[in-house]
Amino acid sequence: MSLANKRHLPKDSPFTESEFALILQAVATNFSLGWLEASSGAHPLQRLWRRLDHFATLELVSLGVALRRLSSHTRWLRQQVALIKGKDSNNSAGALFEILGLAHFDHGDNTVVPANQSQPGFDGLLRLRNGATITLSLKRYGPSDARREFFRQAEVIRHRLQSILPQIPLPGFRFNALAGAYPSAAHWKQLASYITATPEQLIATTQERCGDIWSVQTASLAAEVEHLSSVRQSLFVLLIAPQHPNDPSGFFSKIEDACRNLARHGPEETDRAVNAVYIHLAPNAPFSQCKQWATEWLQTHPNRPVSLVLLYQASIVRAGDKSFVLHCFDNAVGPQYLRWISSSGGALPHILIPIGRVGNAPATTIIHSANGAFVSADLLYVFQGGDIYQDAVNEGETQVGFVEDFRSGVHIHSVLEPLRDGRKIIASGHFSPEDELLIL
Repeated sequence: MSLANKRHLPKDSPFTESEFALILQAVATNFSLGWLEASSGAHPLQRLWRRLDHFATLELVSLGVALRRLSSHTRWLRQQVALIKGKDSNNSAGALFEILGLAHFDHGDNTVVPANQSQPGFDGLLRLRNGATITLSLKRYGPSDARREFFRQAEVIRHRLQSILPQIPLPGFRFNALAGAYPSAAHWKQLASYITATPEQLIATTQERCGDIWSVQTASLAAEVEHLSSVRQSLFVLLIAPQHPNDPSGFFSKIEDACRNLARHGPEETDRAVNAVYIHLAPNAPFSQCKQWATEWLQTHPNRPVSLVLLYQASIVRAGDKSFVLHCFDNAVGPQYLRWISSSGGALPHILIPIGRVGNAPATTIIHSANGAFVSADLLYVFQGGDIYQDAVNEGETQVGFVEDFRSGVHIHSVLEPLRDGRKIIASGHFSPEDELLIL
């Protein structure tokens, strides 16, 4: 059976069905089906392989295209795959981005030569069609420890609410908690203790203070969702907190470290050769501010052999009834790079993304407040989780139900009664667990 038979070719895909199959086969060949299909595998790539939803497929397609573009570098790819499968999560993520990132430049008349693994400071050489070269240092900076801890604790709260849901005499229950500051371990304990209070107290709460920083609001989901099923209870959890105060400065220090490292180990620049840092930013990194920091570093270090900083940020965007992967790019250039362009006839390197949309500014995340206003969530951590079960509606002799990826982390399932004996079934879709990319 073809690997593509399990998955749907994305609607916005530029590939044919046969090309789609070859792309997925490239992932299977390089990483082996035995490793990819390991039932206990917790690696992000193994988790993507098990999932059949749209965004998992998009990420696998991106990796497969990159593997095919760089297929002539067999020894280097084997080394990268070994690093990706290794136990060091930072090395694994970095090696994945080296494959994906270098492949962004390897197309048309441009060629990429990966550096030896023992080479400090840079990861590849980009040779442009006119013979000019750019030495590339690739850096991937994932979510901060503070962001990861927020979402880990939020998931614990969701599971706690799910465990007490049978004690709440409602078909659907909504739980909102807004933190006035980044929550510490003690603050999370306060929220967990509040939840273990009697179900009657939770039901009676419209809005209430909890502990030192939390404002809690609970409600019946029936007020906002029609046809809630009595077969299985529905739950919607929303937790919001300000970003950790160290997050912005942390991104700046990483950009500075990346530039310093290339300046220390990279080759000397000439009229035909310059050095560039290509940085993969976390989804919550302040994109425009990162460009400003990179520009300031280049301008204040005009004699260091770093001429260009390329910034890349990928995220899942919802706009109306559509959702897609947005690849956001921008660059910061130093005075030496402008001299290189004029003397060598070079230009900004062209980046080719296999699938998704491209922009030069990230989308703004919006939260609908209780009074109907829109609030920007760009400086917030926002967790949503839950499942909503709706009874199918009878239309004549036909039952009509919908399954939907309702919000990030929240999915709608349809409860149908197709059999004469009264038994019901629950229909669900293949949806991404949340709007979070695992390898892009």
